[in-house]
Amino acid sequence: AGGATRHGRRSKALRQMLDYFIESLMLLATLCKPGRSGRRDFLIKKVQALVPLDICVHCLQEDGLPNHLRHNVCEFLRVAYVEGDELTRETRLARIAIWNDLDRKRPVSPARADPQVGAGAAG
Repeated sequence: AGGATRHGRRSKALRQMLDYFIESLMLLATLCKPGRSGRRDFLIKKVQALVPLDICVHCLQEDGLPNHLRHNVCEFLRVAYVEGDELTRETRLARIAIWNDLDRKRPVSPARADPQVGAGAAG
């Protein structure tokens, strides 16, 4: 019986930590939304440094994560990255966001940037 109680407390603690993370993520997303003076680009850069694009993409691709976490990461990504992207400023006038350019912002590993890097060692 003691093991079940410990497991229940641990599960509750993990749910609380997840809820806290999601609430924090949504707070950061709210800070990125436009205010009376427009978008806060300086603040968006700070938020992007706290939650890098690669972390967001990884969370979206990880099927084992809870759907409500992935949903909120998607919303954060939209607000902090897609709507704040320099290439979508023109399209935001029509309320359209372009998601295809996210890979452009992700760091490129040397192996992906130069296909010869891996091939040179083998030959």
